[in-house]
Amino acid sequence: MADPIRCCDGCKRSVADQSEAEAKAWALLEISKRWRCPACARELVQANAAHAASPGGEA
Repeated sequence: MADPIRCCDGCKRSVADQSEAEAKAWALLEISKRWRCPACARELVQANAAHAASPGGEA
C-alpha cells in the first residue's frame, strides 16, 4: 500500500491517495510535484491578499 499524501504546507492533513486528493480538491503543485490541501490554499490566498492591500504591498 502506498504512503498517504500529506499537505506540503505542514498542516498535517493527509489523504489516502491521488484519487482522494483530487476528489477533495487538493492542488498538485506541478513544479515540486507536491500536494496542498484546500484549507492551506485558502490561507495562502488570504495572506497574499492582505500583503497586497498593505502599505508597500504590490497590488
